[in-house]
Amino acid sequence: MPVFLLSFLIFLGAVAEGSVRVGEPVLQLLTTQNRLVHTEGQVFDSFSAQILVKNLCYQKTIHLVLESAGVSPQTLEARYQGPAADGYELWAVAGTVEPRTYTLRALAQLDKPYELPLGSLEPSSGAFLHRGQDIQALTLGGRAHPGQRLRFEALARKGSENARVWVHLSQDHWRTETVLPLEPQAKASSTRIDGVALSGDLWSADISLPVTPGNLEYIFSFDEDEKIFWDSNFGRNYQLQID
Repeated sequence: MPVFLLSFLIFLGAVAEGSVRVGEPVLQLLTTQNRLVHTEGQVFDSFSAQILVKNLCYQKTIHLVLESAGVSPQTLEARYQGPAADGYELWAVAGTVEPRTYTLRALAQLDKPYELPLGSLEPSSGAFLHRGQDIQALTLGGRAHPGQRLRFEALARKGSENARVWVHLSQDHWRTETVLPLEPQAKASSTRIDGVALSGDLWSADISLPVTPGNLEYIFSFDEDEKIFWDSNFGRNYQLQID
């Protein structure tokens, strides 16, 4: 093999695998999201996180370990999402855990094994608001046909231009979910649900339902100025039977 070609291949390998500078973390916990879900008669926290991983080698495995007193540790496998800046990659992990406080640590197999602490995860149940507060669903479930186009509506108390409202849908007990935005429709709308007067900005979206029959669970979220509020029907989720 010519010397110049061998040198070029060595250079490519160095670029692909990267290196760690002094003080540069191998792995960083970027974001976490934790919310209460109700499925199969039990209440869980649905946990997800994004992790930045230094690109030190081609083959990698990343696991997140959640530990809490009195229960067995739970290990979740992270999945590669794509490249990020400064020689890092974005990985994501998701799963369901009991609503309790956990310590987080990462087990990473890169150029060598790494075990890194990532802080703690608090239970989500205190973050859920009751009917008539910051966000309230107006689409309360029922029955529908596969593929039917259905309007999902919610009232939210919008205080700034940064407000956004989302509907989260799942047909497999939150192992996977679809998250779709709602658009603002009108201000100062009001209605009554179960005898309770509600008011706020109306948000809605016309969404095509899955073509697969079965139970569709959904909840609403409202984020504004880095604060997130939820309507999960008091942790029971809203239910829509598709048949």
